[in-house]
Amino acid sequence: MSEKIVDAKEKPAEAGPKELPGAGTPAGDKLREAHASFTVGNYARLRELCDALAQDKEASVDVLDAARGLRRRTEIDSFQIVVLSACFLILQIVAFPYVF
Repeated sequence: MSEKIVDAKEKPAEAGPKELPGAGTPAGDKLREAHASFTVGNYARLRELCDALAQDKEASVDVLDAARGLRRRTEIDSFQIVVLSACFLILQIVAFPYVF
C-alpha cells in the first residue's frame, strides 16, 4: 500500500514550448522574428514577415506551414463580423421607432 498521494496543488510536468522549424536557416530566422512580433503584439510586422516567407522559394514546407498558422491567428474572424452585423441590425430595429 505504497500509493503516492497526489497533492491537488501539484501540477503535472508541462511540456516546454514547441520548437519552431527551420533552425539555422534564413527562413527559420524570419519565422522566429515573426513569432517574436506576434508575442509582443506587432501584428503589422508579423504580416509583413509572413508574406515575405510565403514568397520565399527556399523555405521548407514546415516553415511555410508555421508562417501560415501565425498569419491565420491575426486575421479577422468571420463569425465576429456576423455577430457585429447582427448587433448593429438589432440596434437599428430598436432605435428606429424612437428616432422617427
